[in-house]
Amino acid sequence: MSWTFPRGLLGGVNKYSTGIGRIWLVVMFVFRVLLYVVPAKQVWKDEQKEFECNIGQPGCENVCFDYFFPISQGRLWALQLIMVSTPSLLVVLHEVYCENRELRHQKKLYVSPGTMDGGLRYSYLISLMVKIGLEIGFLALFYKLYHGFSVPYLMKCAVKPCPNTVDCFIPKPTEKTIFILFLVITSCLCTVLTVAELSFLVLKCFMKCCPPNSSPLCVCAAASGALDVALQGCSFYHCVLLSQTHLTWSTLKLSGSIEQAVASEIRKGSHFFQGHAVN
Repeated sequence: MSWTFPRGLLGGVNKYSTGIGRIWLVVMFVFRVLLYVVPAKQVWKDEQKEFECNIGQPGCENVCFDYFFPISQGRLWALQLIMVSTPSLLVVLHEVYCENRELRHQKKLYVSPGTMDGGLRYSYLISLMVKIGLEIGFLALFYKLYHGFSVPYLMKCAVKPCPNTVDCFIPKPTEKTIFILFLVITSCLCTVLTVAELSFLVLKCFMKCCPPNSSPLCVCAAASGALDVALQGCSFYHCVLLSQTHLTWSTLKLSGSIEQAVASEIRKGSHFFQGHAVN
């Protein structure tokens, strides 16, 4: 088995994950993927051959097995792992797009490799929501198909061509029940972690978009670079006007009193001024 693709997938997602997202990666690929690949896969190996019914009617065992297990529990587990891991590809593909865009423009478009902004942030949020939906959907499907999360020792089958109700015995029921319960617990844990990460990122975006109002402040830097909070000696003053939603630049010509000019800008809705003298 080649680990190049999983390693690239993990590296790409981990670069943009929060601390909660990194915990999700550990739970997903250590306690779920490796557990399935190493021991659990052997538990469901040749399960149809080991499935027995106390009747010699041709075709009865096959029909009963298909009735009780429309899809193998082990294969459904594997399908769940594949589907839940797939949304992470969205983030990796978007990352590749951003890197190609930087090469095309021949300049750095992002602050750092681990910075999420714009479309990349939305891609990550969408991937989290898809993961939550898939986890819950597969758990509900598993419960509905097998009438719970435990495997019984004995099942009664009265499906044609069986002439009457027959007893069918499922191989390794206790071992399968243990693995299924572990699957359910880890799936619920991953769902909780994903919901927590999604809530954290949404709250972070909300706080960034709607910061609390700050008190007006005007800082003037002299030509030497030292801060002069007295605001004296500046003939021209470059101010950064920060509102809650946008950033604009303006140049104030301080022909009169500096205090009057600053007060005028404050009345226009500016919340923060940071300036420096211009010769």
